[in-house]
Amino acid sequence: MSKENKHRNIKKSSYKMLSIPSDGTDVDFDKMQLEEEKRTIANTMRQIRSEAGKHRKNVAVRERKEKFSSKLQKIKSKMSAQSKMIFDSNDKVLFTSNGIKKRDIAGDQMTPSVKKLTHLIQSENPIFKEGKLWTPHRSMCVEKKLQKTTAFQIQTNYEPSGDQPSAISNLIEGVCSEKKTQLLLGVTGSGKTFTMAKVIEKIQRPTIVMAPNKILAAQLYSEFKNFFPNNSVEYFVSYYDYYQPEAYVPRTDTYIAKESSINEQIDRMRHSATRSLLERNDCIVVSSVSCIYGIGSVETYSQMTLQVNIGDEIEQKALLSSLVKQQYKREEMGIIRGSFRVCGDSIEVFPSHLENTAWRINMFGNDVETITEFDPITGKNIRNLQSIKIYANSHYVTPKPTLDDAIKCIKKELKYRIIELEKEGMLIEAQRLTQRINYDLEISL
Repeated sequence: MSKENKHRNIKKSSYKMLSIPSDGTDVDFDKMQLEEEKRTIANTMRQIRSEAGKHRKNVAVRERKEKFSSKLQKIKSKMSAQSKMIFDSNDKVLFTSNGIKKRDIAGDQMTPSVKKLTHLIQSENPIFKEGKLWTPHRSMCVEKKLQKTTAFQIQTNYEPSGDQPSAISNLIEGVCSEKKTQLLLGVTGSGKTFTMAKVIEKIQRPTIVMAPNKILAAQLYSEFKNFFPNNSVEYFVSYYDYYQPEAYVPRTDTYIAKESSINEQIDRMRHSATRSLLERNDCIVVSSVSCIYGIGSVETYSQMTLQVNIGDEIEQKALLSSLVKQQYKREEMGIIRGSFRVCGDSIEVFPSHLENTAWRINMFGNDVETITEFDPITGKNIRNLQSIKIYANSHYVTPKPTLDDAIKCIKKELKYRIIELEKEGMLIEAQRLTQRINYDLEISL
């Protein structure tokens, strides 16, 4: 076989290996080599572009992380700066809350409770100093009202007997000498409640009686009510008949919303108790341990009251707006506790602390003409009143400026928390938190 034939056979076998049709010429072989080189170059360029894309992506991720960390640091520093309490050289207190500019409330602008507490902190004063026990401020309007109350007086045919007289005298002596704790021991049916009633009658001080559970609290409330029929004996316990706290099951990604059922009668008695504490000094509150939980600011609750007197000049629209701010609901048909109704020039209000009576405010233009107490079921007038004081329908009522400031703080804290969750890759938690917080904010507006 000649060299030329061998060369052709080699070229044909290479054509078959590359699976490229050929007619056996040198030109075709050169074309195949050129196309193979083009494919190799294209693959190489594709790999280079892929590596460059990965590099750009890593750079973008790194820049995003740095941006998030710097933004997070700014928010942290801003929130820490806004939550400080600053004292200046003149001993004036500058309180700043999140989202609120610093306001100098020293001097006349400072509330009485803050004044007393500020003095307590600046003087490094413990709770007990100079022979006096530190007590919070009571407003002047409350003090004026307290002067009109009656003294504690037991209405019973029983007289102290056995060891009761000595126990009563020892307890009174301990209270007068400002003993912090005293213990009265006695078997069941020995008259411990009667002994305490005699002590209250003697010292003439408003008293809170705490019981370990609702059943015992109800029993003590009934007994003190019988001993002091002419004084204010109130009942303050938890008003929940049923309470299901919110929960989350990660295994099934299930969210269980909070659910509760409020006992209307107990809620009314709670409002009656807080009203008596603000208006009367002859007050005994029988409570379970739930009374230790906070129910809001006393000053805020007192400021959200509405005083209406005969002869006052007030627009009906302004009066209705005040009732709505106190969380009273408007009804068109029959009124229930915690609601109001408008009938022409008359406004009927069912206060939160009353059970079987409501108030009717008759207006002539913008003037309050008459105020009547009536039966909300029959509509029959019971008596005429000269003035009324309407308390809020909720212990957690909040003034509009305070609510607006709180919403601003919540929104800022939400942004800070969402950045943290996204940085940790918890996108589902961030979405759920955003949805829940925004829903609560819309409900509160």
